[in-house]
Amino acid sequence: LPQLKKAGVVDAGGQGLIVIMHAFSAVLHGEAAKSAIAPFVFTTAQESVSRATEDEVAEMDEIVFAYCTEFFIQQLKPNVTEKTVDALRGKLAAIGDSLVVVGDPELVKVHVHTNNPGQALQYALELGELYKIKIENMVQQFRDLCEKRKQEQKEVGVVAVASGEGLNTVFKELGVDYVVTGGQTMNPSTEDLAAAVKKAPAKAVLLLPNNSNIILAAEQVQSLVEKPVFVLHTKSIPQGIAAMLAFDPEAGAQDNFDVMKGSFGEVLSGSVTYAVRDTEYDGRTIRAGNYLGLANSSIECCGEDLKQVTIDLAKEMLEKKNELLTLYVGAEATQEMAEQIAEELKDAYPDTDFEVVKGDQPVYYFLLSAE
Repeated sequence: LPQLKKAGVVDAGGQGLIVIMHAFSAVLHGEAAKSAIAPFVFTTAQESVSRATEDEVAEMDEIVFAYCTEFFIQQLKPNVTEKTVDALRGKLAAIGDSLVVVGDPELVKVHVHTNNPGQALQYALELGELYKIKIENMVQQFRDLCEKRKQEQKEVGVVAVASGEGLNTVFKELGVDYVVTGGQTMNPSTEDLAAAVKKAPAKAVLLLPNNSNIILAAEQVQSLVEKPVFVLHTKSIPQGIAAMLAFDPEAGAQDNFDVMKGSFGEVLSGSVTYAVRDTEYDGRTIRAGNYLGLANSSIECCGEDLKQVTIDLAKEMLEKKNELLTLYVGAEATQEMAEQIAEELKDAYPDTDFEVVKGDQPVYYFLLSAE
């Protein structure tokens, strides 16, 4: 519902419907239905409605019906029938929206958003007694919410670009306020980034594009927002994660920027994807569908075996940086294969630490980070 979206709360009925559909799907696929309802997590600039911003305050004027009105009708009069209840529903629909009228000639519950709660109650009194009356001013609730969130603003926030549930979780755990969906082949616009920066509950924002193609768009954000924006030129997900490891939430934006910009330059970034067409590169013949191992955007190896290409790429990277190798598992790869790759590499590099992290990123089967 638009009013609930503006207020930054979940539509419980909508969430309930999603739970029912998930249960149907689980039964049809022979899976166990989840008993717990997981909270919604808004991860992109377009999806985030959980924090108030100056733009959202302006949207408060779009709330057409201000009063959320709820009540029960009991001790209904003898002449009340289902048609009478239907008539009440029609009268309330004419003075509001978000209408719910449920019950029978014994008891009726009403919920309506209206600018005339007194009139709604008057219509209901024609049917019987009223009790448990609740009238709330949603406009004032929204004002209170905006004021509270303004007071909760911290000194510095972080916005990062990434794609994949696992990577989103990694960045959130490291202190990122908003993750804008994007990356290779799906670069977010300057407006997308600016919207996320505005939503960040902070007086200043550090922005991590995590892709060389997004840096220019990130640099333009400052012209669209009023708060200071510090753009770190992170060109890959591993660089973005390395930068966040140096982030200090207690320090100011400038201090964090100075420290973080020197934290990711030595990180080697690798990725494993596939060739979309036949080509020749650096003396190699690459066929469409071959797996490609890239390090810092340069093709290091290719082949028809995903596992072997990933191992070959890792070895190339470990010749330069070999204290820690992290494999981020993509949406089209498996955790099992990643674990097998790590085990094989441990034998060849006994002094190197290996980590396997769920990334769920599209396009790339694996992202690799060597430090």
